[in-house]
Amino acid sequence: LIVFVFPPRAAMKRSKDDESNEIYDRQIRLWGVDAQKRIRATRVLVVKMRGLAVELCKNLVLAGVQSMTLLDAENVTPADLGAQFYLGVDDCGKNRAEACAARLQKLNPMVAVSTAHTQPADLSAEFVSQFDLVVMTHCLLSEMARVNDMCREKHILFFGGDTFGFFGYFFLDLQQHSFVKETKAKDRETGEETVTKQESAMTFCSLTSVLHHKLTPRQRKRAPLLLPAIRVLDHCTQTLKRQPTLDDQTALEEAQQTVLRDMGLAADAVPADYMSRVVRSLSAELSPVCAVVGGVLASEAIKAISGKDEPINNFFCYDGLDTYGLVEKLGDAATAASASAPAPPLEAPIEL
Repeated sequence: LIVFVFPPRAAMKRSKDDESNEIYDRQIRLWGVDAQKRIRATRVLVVKMRGLAVELCKNLVLAGVQSMTLLDAENVTPADLGAQFYLGVDDCGKNRAEACAARLQKLNPMVAVSTAHTQPADLSAEFVSQFDLVVMTHCLLSEMARVNDMCREKHILFFGGDTFGFFGYFFLDLQQHSFVKETKAKDRETGEETVTKQESAMTFCSLTSVLHHKLTPRQRKRAPLLLPAIRVLDHCTQTLKRQPTLDDQTALEEAQQTVLRDMGLAADAVPADYMSRVVRSLSAELSPVCAVVGGVLASEAIKAISGKDEPINNFFCYDGLDTYGLVEKLGDAATAASASAPAPPLEAPIEL
């Protein structure tokens, strides 16, 4: 006599939670179930799909965000193929977001990847309000500041950055941000390791506040040269309606005088040879630099949306020629504190 025993119907079906926990098992072991659930509930908007953006998107899609919208109104050119590793020769002439969306989707079918073709200057508060995290790349500082202000009104996390040649940077505004900080300690006698969790909060400044704030004496001494250089390039680009070259010395000198005065820096704070190196780098996009800056950017974005570990505050600058990255906090903290609501507690985990 052969008896077949079948498990209950409910046991035969794998729940969505079980499937998700299996896929993200390594990440759950790293930062915990609650943090992973927050990541899974995050809707992300990424503006301009160049080398820095695709490095960020790859990491966030693998981390398992809920959805990712790629916004880009421009088409693929041969210049994009050097650092944008999800584009090929056959993609030239196609929309940049459309060309790489399918490849990003294959990384993680559980993430909804979509595209939009709006120009950054045309982004509206209504459109931005659909997302929990907005990341703008390769945009003018004025465009970033405008969208950042929209995000602050809707309590949306904001990142903005760019890479050019051996240089790169990004800025983040998490407004009033709560996070859990873990401290590990080992007992000298028993050797047992204990983990202490403490909830903390940080206040961030808006990009508008940063652009209108003079550096303090301490910041003038230690701030990386790339910070005023970025402002000079942006000012010159808006004046010329294009990226400057070394032939635009007059425009560059005028922009440098204006920016350094507004930042409270001496007229010779940025050496001429350093400015020339940065200007020469504008037309190039290097994959290794995108990997470094994009990797740090993705790490900070995961910290921000998961509420796990302390994020940087609020500028990261990378110099590939001198091979270093520096973090500097800019802006008026008092303005940021008064313009934002009190730090909310970490929300309860959302079911996957």
